[in-house]
Amino acid sequence: MPISDAERETLINTLSPALHDEAAIDAFARVGWGLIAEPADGSVGTLIAHYGASEALRLVQGKIDRYADYRQAVRKVSGDDGLLERLEARFGSGDFDARISNAIRAGARHGMTFITPTDSRWPTRMNDLGRHAPLGLWVRGDASVLSAEHGISITGSRASTGYGEHVTIEITAGLVERGVAIVSGGAYGIDGAAHRAALASGGRTAAFLAGGLDRLYPAGHEALLGRIVDNGGALASEVPPGTAPTKWRFLQRSRLLACAAPATLVVEASRRSGSLNTAGHALALERRLGGVPGPITSPASTGVHELLREHGATVVTSADDAYFLVRGKVTDSELDPPTPQLVASRAELAHAETGVSPAVTALGGTTPPRAGASTMPSSTEIANSVRASAGVDGGIAR
Repeated sequence: MPISDAERETLINTLSPALHDEAAIDAFARVGWGLIAEPADGSVGTLIAHYGASEALRLVQGKIDRYADYRQAVRKVSGDDGLLERLEARFGSGDFDARISNAIRAGARHGMTFITPTDSRWPTRMNDLGRHAPLGLWVRGDASVLSAEHGISITGSRASTGYGEHVTIEITAGLVERGVAIVSGGAYGIDGAAHRAALASGGRTAAFLAGGLDRLYPAGHEALLGRIVDNGGALASEVPPGTAPTKWRFLQRSRLLACAAPATLVVEASRRSGSLNTAGHALALERRLGGVPGPITSPASTGVHELLREHGATVVTSADDAYFLVRGKVTDSELDPPTPQLVASRAELAHAETGVSPAVTALGGTTPPRAGASTMPSSTEIANSVRASAGVDGGIAR
């Protein structure tokens, strides 16, 4: 049964108390769009830009009397003959207003807020995505970190090496000391190392997730993601509660990671790593892109080396390099050496991540391989890597 505008506003206010009147009705409709449209659907973005979220939602349901042939109107504005078919497959046969209401209530139960482009908390960098921008963001924690003036997206391989994690810890800790917010994707490997280093250094960090914020993924990082919220950071997703992460949604989440900060840093990436998708979006958005070089024998760094060699990425080997990437230019005073307290916190974190003695790390020692790991891949491993990538375009996925 359809609900009134007053009821819509009351429901939205359980997530976003500051939204009223047209802004509340718009937000209610955007929650609905999240239930039927996949992330980054440019045809939906075009339709909403033309009609507004609420009227566009009513239009695709055939509920606007002045459009006798609403299907033709949708096709004409969106330029997409298959849009209605995609949407209708997800509307279902039940009361759609009730589905929207249930999503809002689920978000409220899990401590979420919902922000839209008209909200003062909206990260305006997202507008650079144009018609592919998120229709709204579900957030747990402090949404202001998503709009930090100085931020960097750090991404890389899930199957990270001890070298990659150590470098991530060092760079992240140095950036936090300089007031930089850390953005990543909450995944295993480099993402997790960046988040943990930010927290251990007393900084703020944000994680963009590919699924609903009521079902944190990966499950093994549930505690880490909770700590992000508890320590002044934020979790964000463009999909509503109850939405499962899928391969497509992970790929589309990459554009948010690239867009959320003025710079993106790839620490480790094989030739087929999903983090290269984030790098591709960063280049398309004209964000500054950096890469951390790795051992020439390591398949985990081949994708980064390609970014450096063929796509104009900046070589980053220290926190100073990364800070320059964030700011574009820095003064000598901003490149002061880290304090003894920060060195100690880095050492403790490196010990937890890689098993390296805090004393060794504090003295500037290098990271040895993890127990049982070889310092160099075997010829079989190299051959397998080459065979796996044979015939695969080494360019950046877009």
